[in-house]
Amino acid sequence: MTINPLTPANPTTRLTGCAALLVELDPTSENACAELAAAIRIDPHFAQMVLSLVREEGGAGPATSIEEATLRLGTATVRALAIALDLCVTECRDDAGALRWSRPLAQAFASRAISRQIRVGVPIDAFTLGLVYRFGPETLSAWRMPGQLVQVAAPGASAEAGFDPNEDEAAGLARILGQASLIAEALHGDPAQSSIDWARASSGLDAMREILEIDRPAFQALFERVGQQWSEWHASLGLPMPHVPTLDEVHRRAGEILPDDDVVRALESGSTTPLKGLRILAVDDEPSSLKILERALRKAGHDVITAVNGSDALRLALELHPHAVIADWMMPEMDGIDLCKALRRSELGRSVFFLLLTGRGEEDRIVEAFDAGVDDYVTKPFNAKILLARLKGGQRVIELQERVEANRRVVMKQVAEMGLLTRKLRNAAHTDPLTELPNRRYAMARLEAEWETSHPGGGRPLSAILIDIDHFKKVNDTYGHDVGDLVLKAVAVALRTNTRQGEEAARLGGEEFFVVCANTNEEQALIAGERLRSAIETQVIHGLGFQGSVTISVGVAQRTPDMTNQDALIKASDHAVYAAKAAGRNRVVAFSGIGSLAQSA
Repeated sequence: MTINPLTPANPTTRLTGCAALLVELDPTSENACAELAAAIRIDPHFAQMVLSLVREEGGAGPATSIEEATLRLGTATVRALAIALDLCVTECRDDAGALRWSRPLAQAFASRAISRQIRVGVPIDAFTLGLVYRFGPETLSAWRMPGQLVQVAAPGASAEAGFDPNEDEAAGLARILGQASLIAEALHGDPAQSSIDWARASSGLDAMREILEIDRPAFQALFERVGQQWSEWHASLGLPMPHVPTLDEVHRRAGEILPDDDVVRALESGSTTPLKGLRILAVDDEPSSLKILERALRKAGHDVITAVNGSDALRLALELHPHAVIADWMMPEMDGIDLCKALRRSELGRSVFFLLLTGRGEEDRIVEAFDAGVDDYVTKPFNAKILLARLKGGQRVIELQERVEANRRVVMKQVAEMGLLTRKLRNAAHTDPLTELPNRRYAMARLEAEWETSHPGGGRPLSAILIDIDHFKKVNDTYGHDVGDLVLKAVAVALRTNTRQGEEAARLGGEEFFVVCANTNEEQALIAGERLRSAIETQVIHGLGFQGSVTISVGVAQRTPDMTNQDALIKASDHAVYAAKAAGRNRVVAFSGIGSLAQSA
C-alpha cells in the first residue's frame, strides 16, 4: 500500500471551505450533528453530493437529510466523508488536481462496493478511506479522522488476501482497500499500456473474485457498477470523462482472455510478445531539453509522460506507475537525486528503473547518485543513441522484474488459495449445516461486537429479533423430520432473502432463529419483524408429500440503559416471543409493549 509523501508540514493548511470548518468540529460534542449539517449545507451542491453517498446507508429506507444520515452512521463517519469529499471537489478544479484524484475516486467506489458485497466494515468508511489513505496516518490523525482509518493508512498495514470474520474493523478495511486497488488499477489503466500490465490486472481480478467468493456474473456486475459510478462522478465534478473498460475488455487486452497460469508460464519462459514500448517519465526543468528527450523516446516507440520539476514528477510516478524515470540532476524544488531517494522509499519506486541526466561537471559526484539508488546515467548534452542503448539495458532489468513479479503472483495466488481455504473452514465453524445460515456461535459473536459499538442512550441503537416457528412440533409429528427439515430450510431462505443491510439472520437451534439489527431502534425492528413474518406466512412450501405454509411468532427488543449485557437483550426478545404466542401466534410483539398487550387481553 503506497502512501503519498507529498503531505504538507501542517496538514490543516491544505483544507479550505467546508473541510476547514469540519476539521475543527468535535464529533463527540452535544451539538455535533447540527453543526456538521450546517457546515455541509454552506454549499448546496456539495451537500447534495454528500447526501447522495450516505442516503442508502445504515437504514431500511433512504435518508432524506444530512441529520438523518448522521444519526444512522454517526457524526465521525459523516464528518470524515465530508472532509475527504470537500478536499477532492476543491482540488479537482484544476487539471493537476483532476489527474491526482481520478484513481482515488475509482478506489473509493470500489472499496464501498466490496464492503457492501461482503458485509465487512462500514461502506462509507471504506469509501472515505479509498479517497484519502494515501495522505498517510499523520495527516489523517491531524484531521481527526476515525481511528480505524488512521490505522489502515499507517505503513505496514496488512492488505493480505482473505477475510476473517473475527478480525477487527481496521484489518477488514485494510483488506478491502487492497482488493479495491485491483479494480481501480484496471479501470484507470491506459488502453495503450503493455499486455503484461493488462495481464497483471486480469489475473489480479480473477484472484480477487475467488477470494470474495463471488460468481462471474455478480463480479462482472460489481465491476461495471463501480466503473459507471466512477464515470458519473467525473461528470459531476467537471472532470474529463475517462474510458471505462468492461471486465471482458480487461481480460481481452491481457491476451484474448489468457488464464493467469498461461501468462505466468509465458513470462517465465521468456516467450512473451515483446513490450510495445516502456512507459517513461521524463523530467527536466529546461523546456528545450525536455522536448528533445521526449521526441527521442517517442520516436523509439516509448510512451512518454513529462514533468518540469521533481515534486510533480514524484506525484506522477506514484499515480501512473512508469517503468522508467529519466530525470535531470539539477532542478528546482526537488532535484534528481532527491526524487530518486523519495521514489526508493516507496514500494512502487523500488522497482522503477532510474536514469539520471548529468552535466559534465557533475560526473565526479556520480558515486553520490548511485548511493541514492540511481541505476544508470547519461551526460548532457546527450547522444540519443547512447541514451537509448542505456535504456535498453534498463528494459532488460524491467523485463526481469516482470518475471519476478509473475513468480510473486504465483506465490500470492497460492497464499490467497490457502487464505480462502482457511476462511471456508472458519465459515464452516460459524454456519448451520442444515439451513446454511450463520449458527448460534456466530450470532452471539456478532451480537457481542454490535453491543460494544452501540449506545443505548442514543446515537447508535441496537435491537434483536427472536423468531419461533408456530406449531413446528406438529409438523414433525405429522409429516416426519424430513419435512421438518424442509420447512426449516424454506424459512431460512425467506429470512436470507428478506433481511436488509444491517440485519443479520442466524439459526439458534431447533425452530428458533435470531436477527441482529445493528443501528436499529425498536420501531424500525418492528417493521423488519413484520416484513419477515409476512414473507414467511405467504411462502408456499412443497415437497416430500407436504404442501402448505407456516407462520412465525416474532419478539422484538431494543437495548436499554438498564441492560447490563447482551444476554439481557436476548431474554427481552425471548419474553416478547412468548407474549406473541400467548396472544395467538403469527404476530410481532415488542418487549416494551408486553404490558399493554396483557391489559388488552
